[in-house]
Amino acid sequence: MIKVLVVDSHPIVRSGLELLFKEHNEIDVIGTVGSGVEIFEFVRRHPVDVIISEIDLPELNGITALRAIKKEHKHINIIMFSYHPEEIYAISTIKAGASGYVSKTESTEVIEKAILIAHKGDIYL
Repeated sequence: MIKVLVVDSHPIVRSGLELLFKEHNEIDVIGTVGSGVEIFEFVRRHPVDVIISEIDLPELNGITALRAIKKEHKHINIIMFSYHPEEIYAISTIKAGASGYVSKTESTEVIEKAILIAHKGDIYL
């Protein structure tokens, strides 16, 4: 199972992604957090394969958190997940170390595909 951490400041988004993958054969949402700072606490205590993270987070921006996590935990693949237009943020998040970028306007199948691709070590755009 791919162990996924969902990071978003909106509880309904966190719950929605958790429910989406509840019965999935390959993806297991092992936790959700609401801020950039909470990511570090979580990954220190739990083995995580993939993080799905919003860019706009309280306390610590998602891109700043991405850079710091990749320094400490190179094995964790991070997908940035946002309502911001893809053409503005996708390339900058990949350059910062993300394994993919998914717009919140995409279908649920797209986020699933992005997780599977990122877990293999490939880039999803």
